[in-house]
Amino acid sequence: MARQISKEILINSSEDQVFQALITPSKIRSWWQADRAIILPKKNGIYVIAWGEKEDQPDFITAGTIKEYSPNKRLLLADFDYFSSAGPLPFEAKFEILFTLTGNGTTSNLTVLQTGIPDLAAADEYFEGCLKGWTDTLNSLKKVVEHS
Repeated sequence: MARQISKEILINSSEDQVFQALITPSKIRSWWQADRAIILPKKNGIYVIAWGEKEDQPDFITAGTIKEYSPNKRLLLADFDYFSSAGPLPFEAKFEILFTLTGNGTTSNLTVLQTGIPDLAAADEYFEGCLKGWTDTLNSLKKVVEHS
């Protein structure tokens, strides 16, 4: 059985501006506090983010495939590969992250749904970290978009 995390945030900006922040490397680096991002924004495109000052020895990399690409509406990321300088995750998982946007042209409701976190004790620390991490990350995204 797998756990999931669902978080939602209201952003005072258009759906287009929020969606652009989800797929534009310079904006991703800003709101996700990443050091590098490579995005090929299309169905079956890539979504790669790296953290760590040393380009040749990053601390953490996450790489996924864009499985669904509906501008200003939905972005589904799947088929993740992870690297951590601290070692691999202590469990196997098939994560998916779905960003869903609704709005009225001036405000946007962004929902993120992360699925595939195993219901195992070995995944408890990861799950708790993601709960806090998504709250912090969405608040950072809101600040970046609203002050652009």
